[in-house]
Amino acid sequence: MPRNKTSAGALCAETLQTVWQGIRRLVDWSGRDGNIPLLAAGGVMENSFLRRTLADYAKKKGFVFIPAEKGYSADNASGAAFWAAWRSKQGGAV
Repeated sequence: MPRNKTSAGALCAETLQTVWQGIRRLVDWSGRDGNIPLLAAGGVMENSFLRRTLADYAKKKGFVFIPAEKGYSADNASGAAFWAAWRSKQGGAV
């Protein structure tokens, strides 16, 4: 537990809010010249809070949000492991 005795739940909520603010700023910057489709995949996009918040934000801002289906937003480590296994089977350096 953190030294200031913040609860684990509060710490997690603050972390997700911080991640969301970074995503929001990136989306705002990317769409500054007009409407763009947004495809979201990757480990962090499996999080239901972030998916829901981004979907609501997309609706509010009028852009297309295309989330990867649940289960396809795996952690980057799994992608790296898959790539390494594939390269190994091909006889290539990993």
